[in-house]
Order: sequence, then structure tokens, then C-alpha cells
Amino acid sequence: MTMNKLATIFGAALLMIATSASAGDCPALSGQYTIGKEDADFSTINDAVNALKCGGVSGPVNFRLEDGTYNEKVMLSSIQGADAFNKVTFESKSGNNAAVIISYATSDATVVLNGTSYVAFENLTIDHKSATYGNALRVDGKTSHLGLKVLYSTVLK
Repeated sequence: MTMNKLATIFGAALLMIATSASAGDCPALSGQYTIGKEDADFSTINDAVNALKCGGVSGPVNFRLEDGTYNEKVMLSSIQGADAFNKVTFESKSGNNAAVIISYATSDATVVLNGTSYVAFENLTIDHKSATYGNALRVDGKTSHLGLKVLYSTVLK
């Protein structure tokens, strides 16, 4: 074997080892998680979304948001493992839709679902304020099986 072939094989082997070592860093989610400040699993909605993007789901997932205003743009795409039995739900921990507000003002939408399926938003408010235009919720791509029991508040100035 030539030195170039050995270097190529060695490089490929190192890449495989590095890839499989990092795959364990993102376990699939299953169960109930809290988003917020007090003893929460995630401090922001986007922290939870990043965990979904990284590991997907292996069972039903329920994110319970503590009361407060979450000033963040939420962008969800396809979630690995989500299906009719393994749904992902974002909901108010207190059950009061006026007590949990997801709000963002500097982009075209607060919550963007692009190719997202088997996701629900329940008992919370999705708000958007913009000087030019804005949407509380935007749905793009091949998206299906959404559950929406929320208060939408799109206010134009």
C-alpha cells in the first residue's frame, strides 16, 4: 500500500471515531421537561429546541413553560422520532395562557414551523410586535399534525 492510501484510511478511521463519540452527546428526549428559571431543565425555549434538533425524541415530550415572557424567536423544523405516538408539546405550566407569552419583535415571525409535524402549543400566548409587519406564527414547508390551543396576538404599530 502506498503512503497516500494509508493516510486516507487512517484519516477516515479517525473521522468515524470522532463522529461516533460525539453522537452520544445528544440523547433523544422523552418525558416531561420544564422551561424557565426555577429548577428548570432548560432556561429558554431555544435551549429546548436545540436539544430537539440535536437528539430528536424517543417518546412523547412535554415542555412545560413557567410563567413569564420569553423574548425569543422560535424556529422548529422536522424533529427526528416525532410521530403520532411521540408528540412534542409546549404548554403553560400554570395552565394560564395569559401567564406565558412568547414574544419577538425584530423579525417576520415569532414562531416559525418549517416542515414540523406532531408538535402542539397549548395554553400560552404567541405575540409579535413590529414597526413594519409581523406574524405571531408562520407555517412553511410540509407541515402536518399541529395542535394549536393558544392566544395569538399580532399587533402592528
